[in-house]
Amino acid sequence: MTFEDLELGYPEQITTANGKGCGWSGFKNHCSMRLSQALWAAGFPLTSEAYKDPLCALNGHKLATGAEALAKHLEKSLGLAVKGVSKDDIKGKKGIVFFKDIKGFDNGSSGPDSGDHIDLWDGVKAKSGEYFSEAKSVWFWEVN
Repeated sequence: MTFEDLELGYPEQITTANGKGCGWSGFKNHCSMRLSQALWAAGFPLTSEAYKDPLCALNGHKLATGAEALAKHLEKSLGLAVKGVSKDDIKGKKGIVFFKDIKGFDNGSSGPDSGDHIDLWDGVKAKSGEYFSEAKSVWFWEVN
């Protein structure tokens, strides 16, 4: 798996060929679904044998529905993340970044200050949002 493969497979929207979403309109945040799609495109699909948390099936691909569950799965499959990183720590490195327990972030199910975000990091910025100062912890997996 390369960062370039992840980036090429990262969708801006999660929809089926007919424009419908993943079947649940209740998800306010699709970051784990977008990253799951990128992982699938890079040859790292989520399987129900390895990934035990909720999955959403879309276009024949299984996508994670929670950022923290996906981050924990990545720790089992890619190895431990570097935890407690700052933006300066990962500047110039490419990979996957996870923002845990974001202050003021409502994921729609557990209320404010409980939301998480997982994303691609291109060495300068996250693909769809970053929360370095608001998150209780930031995890990083380097992917070249």
